[in-house]
Amino acid sequence: MEKDTKTKLIEYIENSKLNNDEKELWHLFVRLSYDHEDEAVYEAVTEDTDSLNLLTAYLREKILHMKKTNSKAWRALIAKESKYAELLS
Repeated sequence: MEKDTKTKLIEYIENSKLNNDEKELWHLFVRLSYDHEDEAVYEAVTEDTDSLNLLTAYLREKILHMKKTNSKAWRALIAKESKYAELLS
């Protein structure tokens, strides 16, 4: 069975030279992104390794934009995180 693009993108990010904070931003991006966005990013970063650094530089702004335009997904993401935080306390 072939891996989906989100999985391939995360594996690529995890095997990259990005620092842990940057990798966590990518994990957040993938949790909010649509499949067509994942496909475009995966294609760009695998064709040119400099693209990963360039896209990472603008990732915070992209995530903030995603938060504003997809508030339902953002609220669901935050709810999942808060449940996890409650388990830890």
